[in-house]
Amino acid sequence: SFEAMAVEQAPATPLRDGHGQDGFSRVLRRAKRDLLGYVSEYVEPFKRFLAPRMNASVDAEQTLELERLRMVVDGNAIVIYKMEGCGYCKRAEELLAGRGMTFSSVVGSAPQTKAALGRTLRVPIVMFPVIFVQGVFLGGSDQLSEALDSGLLPQLVASPRRPFPSGVFDMPDPIQLLSGPRGQPWWRFQLHVYANYVRLVSSIHVCIFALAIFFSGISAVISLVLLGGLTIDMAIFTLLGPTPLAPLSTCVTVVLWRFRGAAVTSLPYKAVMGVFYVFVLTPIILKRDVASAWSKGQITGLLVNSLLLAILRF
Repeated sequence: SFEAMAVEQAPATPLRDGHGQDGFSRVLRRAKRDLLGYVSEYVEPFKRFLAPRMNASVDAEQTLELERLRMVVDGNAIVIYKMEGCGYCKRAEELLAGRGMTFSSVVGSAPQTKAALGRTLRVPIVMFPVIFVQGVFLGGSDQLSEALDSGLLPQLVASPRRPFPSGVFDMPDPIQLLSGPRGQPWWRFQLHVYANYVRLVSSIHVCIFALAIFFSGISAVISLVLLGGLTIDMAIFTLLGPTPLAPLSTCVTVVLWRFRGAAVTSLPYKAVMGVFYVFVLTPIILKRDVASAWSKGQITGLLVNSLLLAILRF
């Protein structure tokens, strides 16, 4: 049977043996989840770009399961579709319960329910939890945490209900330049950054490094201006984050906002793009030496590193 159930907060079952079957299966589930989350960073921009151009209304392929989804989503302000034994689902429930928010939790791992969710969200693989707020698809536990930290979730709960399934992508999503992914003020050290920010800003770095090498034998001034601007931008990114004080980072944030991806830790990127890039480029800029073989070699190395970050994010 398919039924929305009240959530009971049960204590987590302790891991009996880190090397036993239970522990190994949990590791495999987490590894699968992380891999799917990584792949979704590539899929999400295309899904969001195509969503407004696709007909989301009910069509001839509607099934009884879709009607059941509609009844549950339309009948509750917050709905969590979960999978039994899913740690991320448990975390989402605990986040909402900790804020005293009322929600309904439904086991959605049955094949017919997963298929209906996949058709509704237009994704080939459904990852749990799947969270709806007032008929709008919010995302998973990471997006829920961000919405709670930024104050977006209470606004969504107080907003008018969107019709299901045509309203699942009607997420109000204004650009936020004065706060980080987890609601931190822009003037503080940011511990998180959006995944696709790393990719786009690294792609721009590739272009800047390539232009700096190209102009090194034509106009050293142009090369130095390009490298100097990048160095200043990355120094600000290291000290704070992609804040309004960093021109390049601000432009990147504005351009990719709808496709920004999940919030990931910023520390490794600050170490590489910030500290390391600034450390390598500062002597080149101060000595005004962009034409020597050593300088070109250093810049080429940074170009290759940025290319890997742009493609793989690590």
